[in-house]
Amino acid sequence: MARPERQCCACRQTHPKDELLRFVCGPDGVPTLDLREKLPGRGAYLCPRMECLRKGLRPKGIGRALGCGAPSFSADDLRAQALEGLGRLLNEQLGHAHRMGAVVWGGERVTEALDAGRVDWILVAADAAQRLLTDMSSRADGRCVYRGPDKAELGRVLGPAEVGVVAVTHPPMAEKIQALAVRWNRLREENGDGQG
Repeated sequence: MARPERQCCACRQTHPKDELLRFVCGPDGVPTLDLREKLPGRGAYLCPRMECLRKGLRPKGIGRALGCGAPSFSADDLRAQALEGLGRLLNEQLGHAHRMGAVVWGGERVTEALDAGRVDWILVAADAAQRLLTDMSSRADGRCVYRGPDKAELGRVLGPAEVGVVAVTHPPMAEKIQALAVRWNRLREENGDGQG
């Protein structure tokens, strides 16, 4: 099934909607970030890259696209808000997947899931050793590897003290969590490719 696409108000490139940041005109008449994509009203979208955030906050950016006032926050403030919100959503969705029994963690179990074709991508903790990232990237055999919340945070969500690598085995949940990981990674990395 084709993923819906939207155009970024800054760079005018078309991307899958779930890889963009959505804004709506808030009750105060200024653009409001809508990370859950549930707020009512017409949406305007920006790529999760600093260049697009800066351009989108200018007078002819998202405020104009939404027919409301110009935003009063900076691109750095917006980036920080989006990173914090996306991190929270990532943990929330991983928690849901874990309660469904659809999460594997630890290098050995994730490798088994990769070899069995049960996962299409993996998440490596942001503070995991470079050696783990390199090892998991080689085992992923061309599948996407993303950085995620730090080991202690993943551990709080999944139970053990620390978790370095995670994979989601339920395809619909995996797709939703991957979209969050793509946006979170693109905001963290100036290169904008969203991969570790």
